[in-house]
Amino acid sequence: LRRWRRLVCAAVVSFAAGATLSFLLTGHLFVTGAHRMQDLWFQADTRRVFDNLTNRHSDHHRTSVHPLSALLLASPTIGLKHAGFAPDVAARLTSAAGAGVLTLMFFLLVHRLLGRIVDAWLFTCLLMSSSAFLFFTGVVELYVWGGASIITALLLGAVQGRLGPFALVLGGTAALSVTVTNWMAGLAVSLVREGAARTSVIGAVSFALVAALSVVQNAVYPETGKFLDFKSETAYVHARPEGRLREAPGAFFLDGVVLSGGTSLTNEGTPTLLIHDRLGGMSAVGYVAAAGWALLFGGGAV
Repeated sequence: LRRWRRLVCAAVVSFAAGATLSFLLTGHLFVTGAHRMQDLWFQADTRRVFDNLTNRHSDHHRTSVHPLSALLLASPTIGLKHAGFAPDVAARLTSAAGAGVLTLMFFLLVHRLLGRIVDAWLFTCLLMSSSAFLFFTGVVELYVWGGASIITALLLGAVQGRLGPFALVLGGTAALSVTVTNWMAGLAVSLVREGAARTSVIGAVSFALVAALSVVQNAVYPETGKFLDFKSETAYVHARPEGRLREAPGAFFLDGVVLSGGTSLTNEGTPTLLIHDRLGGMSAVGYVAAAGWALLFGGGAV
């Protein structure tokens, strides 16, 4: 009983720490008017997402690739507005809740893998101290909820016994609901746990649930996009590969830990902050921080 109490307390603290950190970070950016900028920090669509979260009649066309984002995220945000919260505070609270769910699910997943609260807390603190977490939770976007959906799918994949298949369906539904490509996490877990035949059934049920909920979403939000309409995504497929291949190692191995650098630009009169995904953009202090973080991660791994 004492162990369960400690686990519950640590889980609550994990949620509160992630949510509080995100709420404070988004507050700094809202002062600068960042919620009215596009392509802010890793090309975040902050202006569009803020409008979608706070306005039922805004253009929700991106539900074509974020299937239930309006129903699941805009609905509580608009509810907070009707409860008396200012639109910026309501949007920040929704983003903070996503960061809290992300840290909570990550803590529970690591605890499920390692079995010790102190180990799970160490890795959760590492997550919250990474540049990926700080920058992805610092903007009002779908980043945090997308990450939370992946971790949720992995965590539910660890459910054993008769509830296992139902948990896999729920995990797949959660993964697909925020971003289409995140569904791969749910399908991969199902494939490992249940094999190809049962994964096809679990995947079909998850897909059917999301499709049914999208009908409800379309009735509530009149400006939603066509369900799973990927035509607009072809522009990303034809992106120039040379620069990506050169910069990807730095972005994958380093920028997720310590940010390399940024540039302020003005695009058609709108101020924009772009992030450099390259190794040479950091100062000496940045390299020291990266080395220290790597040592801390190595200690936790050991």
